[in-house]
Amino acid sequence: MTPDRSRLLIALLGALLAVRFAFLPWWEQQQAAIESLQVVTDRLDKSEAVIRYREQILASARSLEQEVAAVLNKLPESDDDESFRLSRQQQLTEKLQAAGLRLNVFDWTLAGNLDGASLRFSRFRLQSTGDIASIARFVSGLEVEGPSIIIRDLIVTPRNPLRDSAPGATVEFSVVADAYFRPRSGDSVQGGK
Repeated sequence: MTPDRSRLLIALLGALLAVRFAFLPWWEQQQAAIESLQVVTDRLDKSEAVIRYREQILASARSLEQEVAAVLNKLPESDDDESFRLSRQQQLTEKLQAAGLRLNVFDWTLAGNLDGASLRFSRFRLQSTGDIASIARFVSGLEVEGPSIIIRDLIVTPRNPLRDSAPGATVEFSVVADAYFRPRSGDSVQGGK
């Protein structure tokens, strides 16, 4: 190997080492700084928007609070879980009878708090028998009640699908739903059972 060629290879090796151990780490550091600056810029833009639209944001928050309060005021109030369950079960039994349905099973399966609000709920499972039109009237009556009862599951089963396919045939149905209520003012929200 000639000395000129050796010097050229050493210079090339030195340049490659400089690129690998000096330039590339510097470049990666610059990219990280750019990303960090972009994050800070985005936060600053959001902060500016919050300041600029502060009044509209506050007005929207007040409006939302009023709407939520109006919905919550539609929910029934009760002293405790037991009295709520008793009154709600009596109402549901009366609605079943008014619809011409026969109650087979009624169970309260769960009780709890609704996170983020001073609301309680109790989940019930109801099984009944009747014709499909009566079931539809009963279920639509539950739906019309609004936010007080939320149906989670509804199953309609013909007793004998081959024999009972005629209109007005008796079918069994099962409903799982949550019934919500507000504890009376001043009461603490109770733990679930």
